[in-house]
Amino acid sequence: MSRTLAYQLITGTTLIIVGVILFLFPERIVDSSDSMSVKEKIDFKLRYSVLPLGIGIFLINISRLYEESRIYKLLFLLLVLDLTYFVTRFIALAMYAFDSRVQFVWLLIEIIIAIILFKIMKLKKAPSKA
Repeated sequence: MSRTLAYQLITGTTLIIVGVILFLFPERIVDSSDSMSVKEKIDFKLRYSVLPLGIGIFLINISRLYEESRIYKLLFLLLVLDLTYFVTRFIALAMYAFDSRVQFVWLLIEIIIAIILFKIMKLKKAPSKA
């Protein structure tokens, strides 16, 4: 295993652990008000956890994309971040008994973004017919 790959795996794993801790206990970093609405509570959980989780997942998987172009890697990063938002938002929504219509709208938006990114990635990966 190369040194760079080892650093990527260690950094990625560390970021995932930090992201999970920040998702479960965001009030340890920043004080939260008990009078927040469900939408605000979910946004509060996502604010600090999604980027470390998404970047950690990306770093663990980037070695599989060694031969891909930078554009493809960027699209993959955006897809991973979008799916991380989707999954964490869905889990947070489940934690609060699915009590926010606004969050359902955001879930739908994230699904649409993921589909668009996936389609673009398929187009970038497809061999040219020339």
